[in-house]
Amino acid sequence: MAAPKVKLVPADQLVDDPKNARRHSDAQVEHVAGLITRLGWTRPIFVDVEAGNMIVMGHGARKAAQLLIDRGEDIYLAPGKERGGAKLPKGRVPIMDVSGWTPEERAAANLSDNRAAEMSEWDTEALTAQLEELAGSDFGMADLGFDQDALTVLAS
Repeated sequence: MAAPKVKLVPADQLVDDPKNARRHSDAQVEHVAGLITRLGWTRPIFVDVEAGNMIVMGHGARKAAQLLIDRGEDIYLAPGKERGGAKLPKGRVPIMDVSGWTPEERAAANLSDNRAAEMSEWDTEALTAQLEELAGSDFGMADLGFDQDALTVLAS
């Protein structure tokens, strides 16, 4: 079995799949960019290089990376800059080349990746415990993507 083809490529050479059904708001892109800045880059963007560097999974991550690059900020691999993560070359992001997937396989991977988290449920007891643990840290609820409305919904 061949090893996955992971490499660093310029973020601005990656192309969004025009059929991607997921949209990323400016707020969500900012949120992801903040996590990348704080915790480092955690997983490659899945790209079909043979299909013109088309993104299969990771559209939001690429948008967040491009935002950071446009701001002149460096991107570090996990565990992040403060903990010794390697600095990525300017403007580049890690990708996994999934060339060889059929158009149907690309679509299935994209849709199932986006849908998987929606199909899960919160364990509200465990979530509450983790949020309480983080309450004394320098992570705010907004850093985690929780605003008061989200917390209210989860509490009900």
